[in-house]
Amino acid sequence: MDRRLRFPAVLLLAALLAFVIYGAAQSLPGAGAVAEASAKGPAVPETIYFWYTQEALTDYVERAAVTFGQEHGVHVIPVLAQEGNLLESIHDATLEGRQVPDAYLLSSVSLERAYLAGLAVELPDAENYCSSVYFPQVAVNAGTYRGRKLFYPLYFETVALAYNADDLEDWARQAAIAELTAIDLEIADGITDEETAAAIADQIITEEDLDPAVIEETTEKYRQQAVPATLAQLLTIADTYDAPKEVDTIMEWDVSDVLFDYWFLGGSISLGGETGDQREDLSLANESSEECLRTFASMKDFFSMDAESISYERCLQDFTEGKVVFTPVTTEAVPRLARSAEEGEMSFTCGFAKLPDISEENRTRTLSLTEGVAVNGYSEHRELAAEFARFLTVDDSRDLYLRSGKLPAASSARETLPEFEAFYDAYESSVSLPKFMETENFWMELEAMFTRVWNGKDAGLALKNLQEKLVRGMVGN
Repeated sequence: MDRRLRFPAVLLLAALLAFVIYGAAQSLPGAGAVAEASAKGPAVPETIYFWYTQEALTDYVERAAVTFGQEHGVHVIPVLAQEGNLLESIHDATLEGRQVPDAYLLSSVSLERAYLAGLAVELPDAENYCSSVYFPQVAVNAGTYRGRKLFYPLYFETVALAYNADDLEDWARQAAIAELTAIDLEIADGITDEETAAAIADQIITEEDLDPAVIEETTEKYRQQAVPATLAQLLTIADTYDAPKEVDTIMEWDVSDVLFDYWFLGGSISLGGETGDQREDLSLANESSEECLRTFASMKDFFSMDAESISYERCLQDFTEGKVVFTPVTTEAVPRLARSAEEGEMSFTCGFAKLPDISEENRTRTLSLTEGVAVNGYSEHRELAAEFARFLTVDDSRDLYLRSGKLPAASSARETLPEFEAFYDAYESSVSLPKFMETENFWMELEAMFTRVWNGKDAGLALKNLQEKLVRGMVGN
């Protein structure tokens, strides 16, 4: 599976149970103890620890810690923790009382595990701050577990379609000329008289005969269709575009990575509902999903892609070199392609759009991953930690991309990042990863299913087998 979808490792069940029992038996300092300590001398600023796992966030987090600390008269100490076994590390640190994380960065997929271990609690004032006023609904849903809002969304990742705008302009003009110069071939069908045939030939309109204003008007009509809204429109471009010799194929993507395949199924299946935590809402095998998965399999022959030799890096390089007109990409492709253009490695104008719907009936929903800031249920400074979480994700989020390269989930940041408009559009209609502990390895199985179907396995049978396996896992737990 692609590294972008690797999640924190599974905590030991015994450790979690021990932590819950231990935490329930401990008493937190009461108001009397705080008052007694204050009477002994000058108040010592409170200290809170914030744990995070992405080194790219260091500049942003450290700056936010200083600013928040100055504004609130507290010490905020960032701790860069190892990405693997994050919850286990938080659990151990909490038990041992060393740099206890009061707030920490958490993936939405781990909310169930964190909540059941007592490591994530419902946020104060969540209805006011963790709401659609500040975040798109998909981000709010990502931070919600069983009706409880357990984290403030910080940043997200999803997929959009990169396209070669110059090629699409060429296609639009070609389509316009083809329409304006088309003749009724049936008129000439069966004519053998040379004089008659010559007379008909004289009536044929060429591009040189056309009014430039009419060409431009008709070209504009096709420009509106050049960025495809449906897969059928994309395939029409593939069928009709007389591409330059450097174009090897109209579209390619990393078919070995579920992140780039999921858009074929995202709008027709359900894994836990919109919040990803409803065990009764599981639907993989249905008429629509079978149709969409068969469409996915048909792309193998249409675009002649080999799953074993293709990769995301190769797709991006092929696109940069003008060998491909369309390719699905993640958010990091935007600055990479901009640099390629600045350095002369890319000679065309690049654009981004939502991936097309599979059909008019089956809409596309990409997969998204949301990271947010949760508050440790065993922290002695939960209110202060929640304030810092809000500061990171709401008040200070506009600087997040500039300082980390991560796209803020906060709606207010969108207007400052117009180059990512397509990704925000895709995110708003995307599917968050489910939060079931039983599904932590499910994505590898889903990825394997895509590969089997790509290689010829029946789509309906593959979906049915995977759903049965998923349901058995749920029942067994």
